Amino acid sequence: MGGVELHLDNARPADGRAVVDVFAIWGGIDIRVPEDWRVEVEATPIMAGVESNARLAPGVEPVGTLVVRGFVMMGGVEIKNTPLGD
Repeated sequence: MGGVELHLDNARPADGRAVVDVFAIWGGIDIRVPEDWRVEVEATPIMAGVESNARLAPGVEPVGTLVVRGFVMMGGVEIKNTPLGD
């Protein structure tokens, strides 16, 4: 019954890949990634939502991939971009 904001704005994935394990019950998790990251969602929602609005910026080569996996029940996970340079 709480929330988490995870900002990966200045992070760089080791070996081009980073994994975030999420677990939320009656809560929310907001994850922000730069526009030069690709996002893969492998989380399981039960009466919940997991949404990725993160998109690669046009003409930008991805520097890595973020994999979001885990479990969400009666809560939500949202993944979105932080514009490059912010």
